[in-house]
Amino acid sequence: MAEFIRIVLKSEVSTMRRFLALALAAGLVLSVAVPVSAVKPVPATATIALATADPHFGGIVTFTATAPRRIKVPRVEVLCYQSGTLVYGETGSLAQALGDGTDLLGYSGFLLGGAGSIWVYEYPNTPASCVANLFYFDNSGPMQLFVVIATTTFEAAG
Repeated sequence: MAEFIRIVLKSEVSTMRRFLALALAAGLVLSVAVPVSAVKPVPATATIALATADPHFGGIVTFTATAPRRIKVPRVEVLCYQSGTLVYGETGSLAQALGDGTDLLGYSGFLLGGAGSIWVYEYPNTPASCVANLFYFDNSGPMQLFVVIATTTFEAAG
């Protein structure tokens, strides 16, 4: 019986070696077979800039923004502060930030102050310092990461 087990194990190892050799050879053939012209460069930079001329409390702001194609779901967050205190925050899709009417939920831009925030209830019609972050969630590791890839700041009038 021990003789039979030793023969089976040798056979399995031999089969596995052949499989790995074939897989490696196939990978080399595929990597050589892809023409260089077929590889499209992916822009590595991301940008975001305010597109609204007069940002103010209760007004809609939009942005011009680009994200690398490798980012599947880029998002934008807008945060506004008064004297270091967060008074308004909203996150939306890149399409919402662009305000081009392509957002799947129908949003177009960000309403500064929103429908309900500290800015609306406690400090209405007062100016705020705002930041817009273009970001994505990286789920490639054991924990989800919040990754900011571009930022812009602006002042919003009251």
